[in-house]
Amino acid sequence: MSAVAVVRDIERPSILFGPPSAESATAAGPTLEQLMSGTWTELRRRAAAACPMCGGRLQARWGAGPSPVAGRCEDCGTELT
Repeated sequence: MSAVAVVRDIERPSILFGPPSAESATAAGPTLEQLMSGTWTELRRRAAAACPMCGGRLQARWGAGPSPVAGRCEDCGTELT
């Protein structure tokens, strides 16, 4: 899946109809912020997480410190930095 497809598929609430209700927000799934935050949390805990693009294995990439600085999917090549 390309980045263009991901951006296109993200639901954007209309400014004409007010904020989305809590009921519709939970039915739509996690927000992008929740998805990325959860992925980074898993990388820090286990040094691996599910890739947000394909669901494959996202492997942590380490810098000089004790926490990962990036992650790369072993299946699709997606990188988080």
